[in-house]
Amino acid sequence: MVESIRELRKICQPKPKYREFLFIGYMKKVSIYFTKPFLMIGATANQVTLLQMFFMAASLFTLIHYGNWLYVILSAVLLNISYLFDHVDGEIARYRGSTYYGRMLDIISHDLYYAVHIFIGYGAYLRFGNINFFILGVIASVFMLFFRLHQMRFEYINLEAKVSEKSGKYSKYFYDIIMANTFLPALYLLAILDLLQYFIYFYGIYIPIFWIAWMTRKRKWFMKREKEGSNEKIFWDSLREHV
Repeated sequence: MVESIRELRKICQPKPKYREFLFIGYMKKVSIYFTKPFLMIGATANQVTLLQMFFMAASLFTLIHYGNWLYVILSAVLLNISYLFDHVDGEIARYRGSTYYGRMLDIISHDLYYAVHIFIGYGAYLRFGNINFFILGVIASVFMLFFRLHQMRFEYINLEAKVSEKSGKYSKYFYDIIMANTFLPALYLLAILDLLQYFIYFYGIYIPIFWIAWMTRKRKWFMKREKEGSNEKIFWDSLREHV
């Protein structure tokens, strides 16, 4: 017997530790009503994550035709359905207990959306016949995935080193620009105005520059660790045991 909606909110929707940015979390108000029937039929969190990935892929493919308002609206609807299932799978995982595979699948499902630049770039190429749009889209997506990969690896190394790094005054703003919760509103606004080619120009240039600046900053962090006299051999040997 599955609990009432009120009880499920207590179990599946804990209060966030940090203030949620912009529109993040708006789906929580309705997602629990979808979580309950999924729990009743015995669906797992991983199955719902696969549903989320399906609707996300559909949203990406639809953006290829961004010059048509109907396709833009359809893409936004499909993206919101994907976002709904992103909440549902997390709520099911909290209810039944998460798994390591489920956590990995959830991370993959999030990072897949950063291929959006490729689809927009390809759509711009089809419309204008300029291959540079597609190239910039590929560059933006590749460097975004580079950043996400290196970000996770650095966070692990940072944890192993047991030190904290304070972000610069403006670094968070530069970081927010490349994250989905910031660029998605701009993406759909420009899609409605039929100006997505400028979105590709901006991110095709900005993301590689951001990645280079970020990696340079991390290099300074490692140099500082070396000056502090950290035992490099012990540090890397202990890290290799877990990677």
